[in-house]
Amino acid sequence: MGFGGGAFGTGSYAYSVIDNQTIQLNQQKGVIYANSTISEIQNLVSQNGAISGTVAYSEPATSKYYKKFIATLSNFQNQNPSNFLSNSGTSGIGEAPQLSSTYAEYDNGASVFTNYWNFAGTTLPSGWTTSGTGSATVNNGLTVSSGGANWFSIIYGTALNPQSLVLDAYAYFTGFYSNENWAVIQWQTSSGSIQNGLSQYNAYVLQNVNNGAWTTTTIPGGSTTSYQVWSIGTTSTYSYLMLNYGTPTTLSSDFVANTSEQISIGVYQTSYSIKVQWLRTRAYPPNGVMPSVSFGSFTSSSGASITIPSGINYYMPITITNNQSSATPSPFQQMIQININNYSNYMYFDGNIANFEFFTSTGTIIPAWIESNNNGILTIWVNLSSGIGANSSTTIYLGVANIYQFSITYPVAFTTEANIIYNSGITCSTTLTTLTITLNSLQQMNGTIIVEGY
Repeated sequence: MGFGGGAFGTGSYAYSVIDNQTIQLNQQKGVIYANSTISEIQNLVSQNGAISGTVAYSEPATSKYYKKFIATLSNFQNQNPSNFLSNSGTSGIGEAPQLSSTYAEYDNGASVFTNYWNFAGTTLPSGWTTSGTGSATVNNGLTVSSGGANWFSIIYGTALNPQSLVLDAYAYFTGFYSNENWAVIQWQTSSGSIQNGLSQYNAYVLQNVNNGAWTTTTIPGGSTTSYQVWSIGTTSTYSYLMLNYGTPTTLSSDFVANTSEQISIGVYQTSYSIKVQWLRTRAYPPNGVMPSVSFGSFTSSSGASITIPSGINYYMPITITNNQSSATPSPFQQMIQININNYSNYMYFDGNIANFEFFTSTGTIIPAWIESNNNGILTIWVNLSSGIGANSSTTIYLGVANIYQFSITYPVAFTTEANIIYNSGITCSTTLTTLTITLNSLQQMNGTIIVEGY
């Protein structure tokens, strides 16, 4: 743009957040008109989401003047210095393998659950063996397929107690089977005898097997195209199955109350496959009832009466109540579901950045794992090392880092300085009324500001 027919140039200035309050622009030169320059852009201080400051510039002896400047923001690259995501169970918070852009980059499930497998890489995890004719393909997830008219399975050889553990599988079967074509995720005895599990026979079913006698019951809602969470377990009198943590379906006919069984995944005489993203075991909640969760309010960490971990600026108490007549196991995996849309001024998560973590009143980080993000409703599992007593509660804390949450005004206008004549050697300045820079997240920003005038 120009004024009075004169040409007008632009100056480009890189900027970055250098701490929680200040945005500093690098003092690079930029041509404005002829030999004029913007000497510096300085003192851009963020206060309550608005950034204000002073633009200083000089003008040679051209008898020209400019009455207005416009700033344009571009080339944003968002970064966050307060990302607590980690694949370590002793610091930060982890997530399911498929949530991050790099598979399992922040997956700390092995630190949260009793047993955990995410089938990352291309080989079967330690402890798993194959049996029969078929294939178990690992490629950031598991696919189990039969070799035709044969039974094929993979088996975790360590015996576990299905009455004290829930087996969760994030999985689906790729088709409905019939006529002796089967696929199962199951508990079985060390001799290979099927006991109970999730099967596919014209529908998803819960199956019990006892010395050749078997009983099934249909589970509605199962998909053959997308992953779902299936929970399989037993008590001393029946087996049960839950889809996506819904109401349990139970089956007592032909049930065997074993306390030492293995996990297996198998297919028989079918061209269909079983797809598994992750598999885990977790502690069985008292009487099958997960303790309830209630949230407090976020409070500044300044002056807190509890020990606050490094990097936490605000924290919120979370009360977990076990209303059953027996205590939870120790350790115990507790589900917490939280809608971060209700805390948008504090919390942020996008799969690669999380500005929050869980801790105790003594400042100890609690291993936690984000299972899913359903439009801002997070399903999170925390590992409580001490468990919860019968008819009692415990309190943990959710801590968050500072957020940057600005909005863009584009273009950004400077204060009008009309009828100012610039002579050689005279330096004038104009004040920026409002420069509002957008970060609709808790992220640091880098980019370019281009200043123009006329």
